[in-house]
Amino acid sequence: MKIDLPQHPITWLFVGDSITHGWRHTDGARSYVEHVNETLRHETGRARDVLVNTGVSGARVGDLLEGFDFYAARFRPDVVFVLLGTNDSTDGLDGLAEYSRGLTEIVDRFVDGGAQVVLQVPPPLREAPSRREHVAEYRDVVRELARSRGLLLVDHDRDWTDAPPAGGVDALLNDDIHPNAAGHRRMADAVLAALGIS
Repeated sequence: MKIDLPQHPITWLFVGDSITHGWRHTDGARSYVEHVNETLRHETGRARDVLVNTGVSGARVGDLLEGFDFYAARFRPDVVFVLLGTNDSTDGLDGLAEYSRGLTEIVDRFVDGGAQVVLQVPPPLREAPSRREHVAEYRDVVRELARSRGLLLVDHDRDWTDAPPAGGVDALLNDDIHPNAAGHRRMADAVLAALGIS
């Protein structure tokens, strides 16, 4: 699966939680969305493209569905990156079906609006942070949805764990949940690689 990029300028939308928001944990460095923005608009000659980041700290799939018109539809995106699940996973196994339903509806709404959708698997956490013991099952929902719909997938979890940096995954985290500056750089590299951009 690949994203088709036309010659004319397009709108890119990033939706998600605090990781996409780039909230606090980068210590002033760029978030992964900002790195992608810099590379796409400067190094690939797509300077007239527009990147919009509506990630909100604490967001879950239900929050995006409830505010879909404000946080998503009004931008009429051509390409959308979706990264949700870290907060949803606090509902445990009981919330898995609702997460799957909600994420599927998000994808359907974007596709119906003419967008190409890229799903992202949340990155690793430190050892079983409180109430997120079943985050692995939530990651599997993302992988299965991407597979069943033929969507481009950026699997941050496998990227980090299959080839961990010196110091292990902890070197990419600022706390139990949030990537630090190096983690955001690693996420940006994975997104760009999925797009075929080095």
